[in-house]
Amino acid sequence: MLRSFIILSIFLPFLSCQRSFLASDAPKCRALCLEGGGDAGSWQAGVLSGFIKNLPASEVQYDVISGISVGSLNGLFVSTYAKGDEINMIENLLTLWRGLRKENVYKPWHGWYVMMVEAFFNQPSLFDNSPLKETMDEYVKGKTIQRKISIGVTDATNADVLTFDLDTLPMENVTQLILDSTSMPAVFPYQTSNELILMDGGVMINIDVHSAVRRCKELGFEDKDIVIDAILPTGASIDKIYSNVTYTGYDMYKRYKQILEYRAALDDIIHALNDFPNVDFRYIVFPLESIPSFTVPIFFDKDSIEQMISLGEQDAKKVIESKTPIGINDLIQRRYKRKANAFV
Repeated sequence: MLRSFIILSIFLPFLSCQRSFLASDAPKCRALCLEGGGDAGSWQAGVLSGFIKNLPASEVQYDVISGISVGSLNGLFVSTYAKGDEINMIENLLTLWRGLRKENVYKPWHGWYVMMVEAFFNQPSLFDNSPLKETMDEYVKGKTIQRKISIGVTDATNADVLTFDLDTLPMENVTQLILDSTSMPAVFPYQTSNELILMDGGVMINIDVHSAVRRCKELGFEDKDIVIDAILPTGASIDKIYSNVTYTGYDMYKRYKQILEYRAALDDIIHALNDFPNVDFRYIVFPLESIPSFTVPIFFDKDSIEQMISLGEQDAKKVIESKTPIGINDLIQRRYKRKANAFV
């Protein structure tokens, strides 16, 4: 499904305690927060590529990474490269995405996609995502995590989010936790650990700013010296619908999904801004144009991935070059005005 989105370039001097991160000589903790989004993780990788190509090298040497769902996968890749090796890292990340196909991520339980309906009622999910575990295990061979990275996993047993600091764990546990964070309910099987049922981190939270701030504080930084870049493939806009148009059930299902994504995208960011008024939210990026990802974003089509990478790079450049960015304050006002008007 093609979706219409907006892109937000965030410069927040009014949330920075009267200081400018650009003008300050104080050391900064730079944190990269990555949302989920299935194969739209390729767009996310494209945005990161655009940052690296268009920003000074020192400004994309992230100390801390947080990731949810496919954001945890991209984050793990970034974390295995040392600061200063960003050019090599992004070239290899884009190569990974360009070569990633659904066969590297999942397979049907019985060998035939026509058996999906039978699998839905007799298996824990439509597809078996063990190929993704094999892909990740192969990737991490001989590698170490070289930056602080935290990922989120949904605890379906207690309706809670669990956070794991991957840089503190043995590598053999890391790929399993990435699988946990990317296990989209019903599409991929839930995972179990210590009597808990675990699933995609995006069920509970789309973007994890809190972990990024916490990990920066572990490095000795105060909120005023933390700089956040957040890349979110899902939507913070909502399409218009009209009462004089007849819609199908599938149209309404798509609308339902878009509303959920809209609310989640806004609420997570707004909560983070409210919780950390002194943190410098430098860039918060959503897709500027419709990206060729679908309602269930698991197709991993070669041409679509290439297009999403290109769009991500373009969006990053536009964010950086924007002279009149849409401020998060406008976004908050629109959000709460919309809520207030519902009760008028």
